Parts: sequence; structure tokens; C-alpha cells
Amino acid sequence: MKHHLHLSLLAVALLCWPLCSCHDDDTTLGMGLQDPSTLFDGIRDTFLVKAQTLHTDSLITSGNSYVLVGQMDDPTFGRTEATAYLQVTTGDNNGLEFDQYCTIDSIVLGLYAQTIYPSTASSYPLHIRVHQLAEPVLSDTSYYYFDTLRAEGSPLFDSTITLAHSDTNRLSLRLDPSLHALLEGHSYTSSEFREVFKGLRVSLVDDGNPLMVTLNMAASASKIEVYYHYTNAGEERNLIRTLSIGVLNAHFTHYTHNYTGALSRFNTNLKDSLDGSSTIYMDPLAGTYARLDFNAYLDTFRTKHPYATIHRAELLLPAPDADTNIIPTRLLALRRNVNGTTSYIADIADTYVGGGYDGTYDKTKKRYRMRITRHIQQLLRNGHDYGTNIIVDSRIITPKHVATNGYDPTATASNPIRVVLIYSEK
Repeated sequence: MKHHLHLSLLAVALLCWPLCSCHDDDTTLGMGLQDPSTLFDGIRDTFLVKAQTLHTDSLITSGNSYVLVGQMDDPTFGRTEATAYLQVTTGDNNGLEFDQYCTIDSIVLGLYAQTIYPSTASSYPLHIRVHQLAEPVLSDTSYYYFDTLRAEGSPLFDSTITLAHSDTNRLSLRLDPSLHALLEGHSYTSSEFREVFKGLRVSLVDDGNPLMVTLNMAASASKIEVYYHYTNAGEERNLIRTLSIGVLNAHFTHYTHNYTGALSRFNTNLKDSLDGSSTIYMDPLAGTYARLDFNAYLDTFRTKHPYATIHRAELLLPAPDADTNIIPTRLLALRRNVNGTTSYIADIADTYVGGGYDGTYDKTKKRYRMRITRHIQQLLRNGHDYGTNIIVDSRIITPKHVATNGYDPTATASNPIRVVLIYSEK
């Protein structure tokens, strides 16, 4: 399945090129398969890869600017739920004081809804529930998706707010007056306050309309405002004291999954795997990802072509049935190392990025296209592929997911995952 060709004739030659056991829609790969500033002679080859679906065993959700709350249901991926945990601080080292002359009028939790999923309605009823924590959210701790902290008492907020597209996306939640006693008549240093006010748990109640909301903790609206008045010797002033929950504070998201269908095996064994002959599944929020194995082809290629130079390699991940309203815009590739750790493939640092070849979804071809030239070069030099993981971009914070075709041409209507190469030999 190889053809010697010159790039100037590539567009014509490819029209007649039969792709064995693959979908015959790669006729435009020639000019777009390389940096147009470089032209070269080359040999074109296409190879299939093995693939499987695995479940994330560890994902840190603290240390970024977003948290998620809510639920989402999907006929393929099942149900995902998210709960946010927020640290509350004075925001400075000056402590906090509400002496006998201060009376608190209200305490308002401000949050900013960056995105709502699914985003198909004109307005969204958000039943938000807020609890005070009995255990502190710590700044010097990394929190994983399975971590939780114990809450206490009755909800500080338990009501429904309707958010419309025309709104500013700011949520203002007036917390229960029972919280006033924690502040009124007290003086705290900043460290004492963190011990007293251990944090908040924020969740979204499913009232029959599951929604997933991404909260931007870096937004200026993300804060707590204490409204109070000061009265002393005939003097009266209305004041506001701001408490911090923002990007400089610790926060994390707890995720749970309840899968259906083929993925339900992960409900009882997260270390299980699912063969990817027909389908592979990329589910974010500490969900599933795909692992590809290039070894079979690369071992043969290395033996037959020991002096070959790879000029271009492109990974194609067909998703012909994908709903563009719910799939991620981009997929990323991670190289798996001999010790099991992962790192981004070298191609992600390329200064030249051809349009549509950086892991984004091609709506016309109905597939993801990803440049992996340097990655393949490194695998050939190193002698072994320990696995290439395909994940959803921004998988910690995006609820979008996708199922792509697998590696078996028979099971994918001759449209499997594949890699297209252009190389030359000395």
C-alpha cells in the first residue's frame, strides 16, 4: 500500500490511490499533510493501530481556576455528578473583626457560571445547595477527583435560581443567617479564621433537569460579601467586608460516574479495560480515555526501513456519528513512558500548526485529525511504544465527551483509526 509520488502530483495521484480496508476519503491529505513551506519527494503509507478504552485512576482537580457542579446523563456514557469544595479566607493577613458595634445584615456568596451544559435552552433553573464544611480545605494539599470532605449542619443555601442567556452569569446566593453568629462579636487572625470557617461545599440538585455548570473561580464575581452596619456614639455606617474564595484559594471538584452499556464494567473495576475494535470512548471529568499501540507496525517498519526519515505522520480518529453539540473541540495525545508516567507528545510544541491538524474535529470529514510526526520519529528511535493516550482537552473542567470508531475495519465500516505517513529512504 505504498506509492512513490512527488508532492506536485500528489493531489491527482491520491484520487486513484486505494486505501486497503480504510475509508476512501483521504484524497486531500497530500498538500495538507505537511508544512506548505517545504516540498519533498516521499513515500505514502497508511497503517492501523490497536486501541483500548481505560479509566482514569488518578486525576488532580485542585490547583486550577474552575470547579464544576451538577449532573449530566448520556445514553452512551451514563451519569456523571460533580460537587465543588471551596476554601474561604480573609483574603489578606489583616485578620477579621466584627466587634460589639457591628451588626451583620446579610452574607452573600457570589459565583460566576462560565458555562452550562447542555447549552440548548434559553434559561436554566439551577437548584443550588450550599453547606458549611466540618473539615478544612487546605492550601498545601493536592485533591484528587475521588476526594471528599465532610459537611455539617443544615444547608446555608437551598433554593432555585433561574439563569438566562441574557444574564451576566453571576450568581448571588444569600446564605442563611445562622452563619452570622460565626462572625458577629468575634475577632480572628487570618489563620484563626481558616480554622473556624473551614470552607463550603457547593452542589446542584437534580430536579428532573440535569445540568452541569462550570464555575470560574478566577472571575471577580467569585467572592463572599458580608454586608453589615456599624453603630457607635450616634455614628452609623453601612459597610461591606469581602472574604476570598477565588483563584488564590484552594478548591477542587469531586466526580462520580455511573456508566451504562459497554462501559458499565468500570462501575465495579476501574482497572478493567475495554477492547477498542469497534469503538473507543473519551470521557472527561476523571472518566475514560483511549490508549493506542503502534508497536506492531513500527517494529515491521523499523526492520524493513532502517534508514527511513519520517516527514509527516497524521493520526485520524473518525467520529462519523458524533453530535457536534456535545463532543469536545479538541483531543490531545500523551506519550506513556516506561515508568507509567505520561507527558504531552513532542508535536504539541511545534511552532507551525496546520489548520485542522492539531487534534480538532473536522466537521466536513467527521473525524479528529492530529499531527504526530515527531512522536512517531521518537518511537522509532527509542525502539518501543509504551502506549499513546488520547484524552479530551481540558478534561478536568469540560463535560464534553466523544466515542470514535475503533481499529477494526470490519467493525467500523472500513473507517477505522489509522495513521497516514509520508517518509523517504536513503
